[in-house]
Parts: sequence; C-alpha cells; structure tokens
Amino acid sequence: MPTSETRENESGARPRTARQARHGTRPPPHGASGPRRRTAPGQVIRSPWKPDGGGWGGAMETGAERGGLSSGVPRVTNVWPPAPPTVGGARLPSEDAQSALCGPVALCSRRPRDPLTACVPPPAVTWLASNTKRYREASLPLGRFSLPSFRLPSLLSSSHSTLLVHKPAFTLSTWSSLCVQHSIAVTTLGLEPEPRNMKPSVPGGVLQICEMITIFWIWGICLSVCCCLWLILGLRRRRMGEPPLEKGWIPYLGCALQFGANPLDFLRANQRKYGHVFTCKLMGKYVHFITNSLSYHKVLCHGKYFDWKKFHFTTSAKAFGHRSIDPRDGNTTENINNTFNKTLQGDALISLTDAMMENLQLTLRRPEPKSRAWVTEGMYSFCYRVMFEAGYLTLFGRELTRQDAQRAFILNSLEDFKQFDKVFPALVAGLPIHIFMTAHNAREKLAEGLKHDNLRTRDHISELIRLRMFLNDTLSTFDAMEKAKTHLAILWASQANTIPATFWSLFHMMRSSEALKAATEEVNKALEDADQQINFEGKPIHLNQTQLNDMPVLDSIIKESLRLSSASLNIRTAKEDFTLHLEDGSYNIRKDDIIALYPQLMHLDPEIYPDPMTFKYDRYLDENRKTKTTFYSKGLKLKYYYMPFGSGATICPGRLFAIQEIKQFLILMLSYFELEFVDSHVKCPPLDQSRAGLGILPPLNDIEFKYKFKHL
Repeated sequence: MPTSETRENESGARPRTARQARHGTRPPPHGASGPRRRTAPGQVIRSPWKPDGGGWGGAMETGAERGGLSSGVPRVTNVWPPAPPTVGGARLPSEDAQSALCGPVALCSRRPRDPLTACVPPPAVTWLASNTKRYREASLPLGRFSLPSFRLPSLLSSSHSTLLVHKPAFTLSTWSSLCVQHSIAVTTLGLEPEPRNMKPSVPGGVLQICEMITIFWIWGICLSVCCCLWLILGLRRRRMGEPPLEKGWIPYLGCALQFGANPLDFLRANQRKYGHVFTCKLMGKYVHFITNSLSYHKVLCHGKYFDWKKFHFTTSAKAFGHRSIDPRDGNTTENINNTFNKTLQGDALISLTDAMMENLQLTLRRPEPKSRAWVTEGMYSFCYRVMFEAGYLTLFGRELTRQDAQRAFILNSLEDFKQFDKVFPALVAGLPIHIFMTAHNAREKLAEGLKHDNLRTRDHISELIRLRMFLNDTLSTFDAMEKAKTHLAILWASQANTIPATFWSLFHMMRSSEALKAATEEVNKALEDADQQINFEGKPIHLNQTQLNDMPVLDSIIKESLRLSSASLNIRTAKEDFTLHLEDGSYNIRKDDIIALYPQLMHLDPEIYPDPMTFKYDRYLDENRKTKTTFYSKGLKLKYYYMPFGSGATICPGRLFAIQEIKQFLILMLSYFELEFVDSHVKCPPLDQSRAGLGILPPLNDIEFKYKFKHL
C-alpha cells in the first residue's frame, strides 16, 4: 500500500505530508528522494547543502549523466528551490543535519565560501543510504573533533585521487589544517585513502590580492580628488584690507594645536610677526586677535556689529546637553542675562554673600575640632572641597533634616564635578561627550540631583535658582532633565573659576610674608571693628557688605593673584561684514568671523605691570593704601587694565559674588587656622595651559600645606 510520502497525484506533483505542512517545506521533486540501496547511472541522491552558499539544497547525479567519470559515481548538482536535508530518503532534523556536517561523508560545510563540484565515493554513499541510524551513531564521535569547516574536496581528493575535484584557493596553512582533520576522520572510520599532495591554488590567491589592490587604488583616487577640491575651493584667501592671515598647516585645525599648547607664546610670536592685529584659523573658525591693550575700548565701541550670545549659548548647549537657551531659537523666552543681573547684584547679592559666609563656616568647622594637632593636606584639594560644598549649599539650598546624607551627597557630587570638568576643554573644542563615558555619566548624575523635584525638598535656595526654576517651568519647553542641565551650567560657572582663584589667592598670600602680615592685620582690625569673637562654640563670624568692601589689602591680593593666573578669552562673533576701526588702523571683518581679546597679554605686559611675573600684594594699592585704578601703556591711560572676568556685554555677571566669597574664605582661614607650607621654600607651581581660554588656570600640581585650629 503506497504511503503519502510516495504517492503521486494525477498531475505528477507529490502532495505535502502533514509534517511538511507544519514546517513550511515542500516535497522534493519527482525522483529526487526515497530510499535507494544502490546507485546507478542517472540516479540522484540528495545533498544537505546548496552549492551557492545559501544553505541546504542540491542533489547528486551519477557520473554517467555528466560524462567524464566512471559509471555509478554520483556527482553534486543544483536543485532549486532547496528541499529539506535527507539521508537515505528520510528527512533529518536540524541537529542531525548539523551533526552530519562533522562526519566523514558530509558533502561540505554548512555555508561553503564558493560553489564546489565534488564527488562522493561510492562506498560512503552506499553506507549512508543503507543505514541512517548507524551513520548518526558513527558521526557523533567525530563531533568532538570539531570539523564544522571541513570541506568535501579535501577528503575526496586524498581518498579518491582518480576523481576530478575543484579545490578552492586556500592558504597553505589552511590546507595543512584540513589534512590533519581529514586524518582524524579517516582513522576513526577506518578508511584508507590514497596519498595525494595538496597545494594551494596560487592563481586564486593572486586574483584576490589584485582585487584588493584595485579597490584601494579606487578609494585612494577618490580621496585625493576630494582633498584637491577642498584645497582649491575651501581655502580662505586674504582680501584687501583684512588682517594678516595665519592658516596653519593642518586642515580644519589650523593653528589650534600651537595655540592650545601655549597661547601666550603663540600670540606673542604672531604679534612680533604680523603686528597688533592678525587672523588665525582655529578649529575651522577664523579668529581676529586684537593684542594692543589701547585698542580694547575701541573694539567694544563696535557692539552693534557683534553677537556675543551666539558663541556662549552654543557652547553651553554643547557642553551641558540641553537645547539652546537663546530666545531666538524658540525653546524659551527667558532673558538669562537679565536673570543674572537681578539675582547677583544689589540686595540679592547681600543675601547671597551672607549665606556663603554661613556655609563656609559650617564646612570649615566640621567635624568639631578636638585637638590642636597639625593636619596636612593638598592646598588645591582643600580649597576644592571647601569651596564646592559651601557654594553648592549657597546656591541650591540645604536639607536641614538629613545633614549627614546631604554631606555624603555633596561629596559624591564633588567627584562627579571633577570628572566632568576634566573634559570640559575638549567639549568646548567640539568633541562629543559620548566619547568620554565617565564624564558623560558624571554629568547625568549631577543633573539628576538638580531636578526640580529634588530641589523643592531643600531649604534656603538662592534667589537665582528659585527664579530660574519658575522661569523654566513657565517660559520654556525644556523637559525635566534639560531644566536640570541649565542649573548644572550655573553650578559649573560658579565653581570652575572660583576654586582655582581661591587656591592662588591663598597660596600667594601665604608665600609672601609681607602679604600674610598685612592681610592678618586688616582682618583682625575688621573683626574688632565689627565686634566679632572667634570661637567654635559661639555664633559664626558675620561681616556685612560694607565691611567686606572696606578691605583693600585683601582686594589687592586677590586681584594680583588673578592677574598672574587668568587666561580668559573674550569672544564676539560678527553679525555682518563691517570695518573695525582701531588705534593703529582699520580692518575689514567678514560675517561670522570671531573677534578675540586675550587679556593675559596685557596682564603680563612689563610696560603696564613692571616685573610682571612677580607677585606683589600691594600692586593695586596707591600711596594712601586705597585701591589703585590708574595704569598706563605708552604714556596713555588705559581704560581696561584688569580683565579676568571679561568686559562689556560679556563680563561675568557673578564677578562681584566671586570676589566676595574668595575674600570670605581668606578671612576665615586667617581667623580660624594657623597656616604653614610643608616645604618652607615652596616654588610656585606651573599653570595648567590645557584650560587656556576658559578663565583662571589651575595649578599643574598640588602643594602640600598644614593647618591647625586656633582658640581651642
């Protein structure tokens, strides 16, 4: 009785069985499957591979049909579409088919690299067709030899040297490996192949090498053409009336590497070469440097041609990860400059200064001192920790019921801030933060702590942050994380330059015995006039705004410290083509070009500041020990002689608060502690030039100092 597997319908097509219907396969063509005990000319045997590398499929036909081979020897041919893998007429499951690939009669690897025409030895075919179960059992031990990449030609060419076999172009090492695998398989099954020398196909390897060389040549020619077009069409040429142009020798970067290595030396060299005004290509931008301090006020007179917001807002969005806060971009209608002026000057500055004084003492007096033993610490690390914690509490408030947890949170935020601030120069240069995964994660954690839901649980939040929270919620389309990142920008602006400025002020004051003596006398007199007592059990020290402003010695120490360490870059972008009129001539400026002032050139000019590299605590004091405001260059009085905080519309809105908090820190350090350097002959550490252009440069290395409490 014929079964459904062997019956044919009237049209000659074989119906699908139930199992074939479940698996979505079709029955093989007529005469392509079924148990065959013997092979005869014209017979077809299924092969579990498709010779074009697409998977299972194909069949074997005997040599009599193709000619050129002995009768009865089957040869592989294509059958498409592919049929399920069969052995002796029975369809194998996938695991059996995979196991069959490791056996000695496997027709090829599962996905051969190229079509092969190979012959199967009659004894192996007969044995496979006669007993499928025995074949499975015999192939299992071979699996442990891991021969999934074993190819049929390597076995057949060595076992039946009389057969015509096409071998792919393998390397000599690959052929040697296949020979070893074949020896294992033959030894296991007891086959005795005839020896045959296997050699790599030299022509095939040469063709592959030629193809690769051709591809490389094509890409090289295309790249060369693009570079030539860029050089011809993309290079900027100096026009009539424009400043001298220094393009550099590196495409796009221009002079960025030389400028970043040492901006001061780079600008001085170009000043000697080109004069007081010259243009440099930096990171694809053309920057016009004005190096004559007498021309600074002339630059600021052209304010109607400048757009100072574009660069700052773009940099903020790029570095902190929020959308643009420029009202012209439609994300918010807040005027951020007006917000700063309202909350960082006048009465708002008084409350902010009082809060900072309280938080500084809270930080310095914790933990409660129990002995007068000396404590040794890095001075920069000490200033970083104290100023960050006090500044964070002043701006973003305190949690009065969870002070221990709050301190742990702020210390964690301090470490995250260091990681983020470390890569900030690279972010300003245009690199994406995602290539700095540690800094990116640190930024996200900092922003998470500044979300509005977290800020609303704190007390004594500054007027600045309260107003910004309200304006963000009512005037912007920012989401919760973007609002937090705008607060992160304020946190960075309040800390990144204040911390190194505090370090340099303390360092230079301690290093100069005259400065330390004069500052101590001024602080003691101010505390005595304010009737303030220094002790750890009573009330904190409090000095009002008037008393703080009437301390010219500390003012001069801070100014001189910032003069020696500031490297800010005052930038303005041209909104249109215009002519810039200066003291030494007029220059044509193109739209989107950048006008830059580098005040360090002026701060270290020996004509303005004699012996400029030496710290002089009284440099900004006149004969009456009052603040000095008159400085000259080439016999002319300078309108701008001190610019660590910028100038004009781009001047730092928090500069007054920054000076006050540094002054408060110095007052408390002189009041509460005895201070000494570990090395009595300490040298001034070099400046970290990697942050040039961002403001106050930190020290390249820390300085060890020791302190102990007074009045215990």
